[in-house]
Amino acid sequence: MSAKPTVVKYLNTVPLIWGMLKGEQRDKFELDFTTPAHCAEVVRSGQADVGIIPSIEYQRMDRARIVGSVSVASKGRVKSVLLLSKSPVEKIRTVALDNSSRTSVALLMILLRKFYGRAVDGVPLAPDPEEMLKRADAALVIGDPALTYDGEVKEVYDLAAEWRKFTGLPFVFALWVGRLEANVGRLRKDFETSRDYG
Repeated sequence: MSAKPTVVKYLNTVPLIWGMLKGEQRDKFELDFTTPAHCAEVVRSGQADVGIIPSIEYQRMDRARIVGSVSVASKGRVKSVLLLSKSPVEKIRTVALDNSSRTSVALLMILLRKFYGRAVDGVPLAPDPEEMLKRADAALVIGDPALTYDGEVKEVYDLAAEWRKFTGLPFVFALWVGRLEANVGRLRKDFETSRDYG
């Protein structure tokens, strides 16, 4: 069993791992911080046995299991998954997509197609909101870059709030997932205790 789970490096993950950073689990795990997309890649490839991965990636993985009931989820606004736009959503033709995201890209495309009736061209780019907005009508920005963005745009859409508005349901962005071969079920209690400490 890997003693080094891979976890998302953004602030919105901190409540889930706070016990591993400051609580009773702090000596049990050495955390590997990276982007959401990379978390999924290292679990899928077997470089890590367990990690906090984008929820969309769990659907794409063979021989994986959810570990416990711990997730990055929201029943409303999160402020860390934003569509920044130079115009109202009805006029968007191109969207710069944060290339470190998987679930948020899927969520955005579902919202645009199903609820706004928009088919847009997506351009994967590094998560730099200013540069993204130079190259597209709108920019999907996640994590710390979204939380700290202070530039000017005409419209800001919080994707978790948009999902709730249209479906009435919460949205799960990421969750603890492990490879079946790794016997990660035994970590459930540690993950839940860490979350509760956070």
